[in-house]
Amino acid sequence: MTVPSRISGRTRPARRRVSRPAVLGPLAVLAAVLAAAAPVTPAAAARPAAPSAVPSAVPPTVPAAPSAVPVRLACTVATEQGRPVTFTPAVGLLPADVTAKGTLRLSSCTSPDGSQPRLRSGRLTVRGTGRASCTGVTGLRSRGTITWYDSQGRAAGTSRLRTESSELSGTNPADALLVGKVVSGPLKGRRVEGRATPTTGLTSCTVSGVSAVEGSGRLTVS
Repeated sequence: MTVPSRISGRTRPARRRVSRPAVLGPLAVLAAVLAAAAPVTPAAAARPAAPSAVPSAVPPTVPAAPSAVPVRLACTVATEQGRPVTFTPAVGLLPADVTAKGTLRLSSCTSPDGSQPRLRSGRLTVRGTGRASCTGVTGLRSRGTITWYDSQGRAAGTSRLRTESSELSGTNPADALLVGKVVSGPLKGRRVEGRATPTTGLTSCTVSGVSAVEGSGRLTVS
């Protein structure tokens, strides 16, 4: 009987149609799913995350603090020998309209940022008015001139200063003359700040007043 041949004839086509698709079908589907998922992943990641009650462990970005203004020039400042800063009338316990004037010597000047290597010393002449007491000054208005010198003692320019301040506090009334802005000449547009330690006793300020003061300190231009 030729049944085996008929069975084999029937089963061979069945093997070609069924066996290979049955094995490769899941792999093909899996590959198609992975291939389809691959380009979708970036888009899914780009969508904003749902709000969460748990705070993020990464702190928010904080803007960088502005850098400090560089110091253009720094000098030692002192009253000239025998020529103190004077106050008319004397500064006392109660506020009064006072006129101050004096001449101060600038020495050992350095330029921390390297912008003013030529300015090595100077002479500051200043005059100001304001309502002053032993504890501070209000309504200050002052004008000053600095004549600059180089390392050889030769004139290196003239700067003019101006101060207009509503209030300054401190135990040394002469400090009010060391604050202002350069309005012309070298360092134009820069701010001047200074502090001086009195070599003249100020303990009598609240009793008999102070009509003159000597001292030394530091002056910076930035």
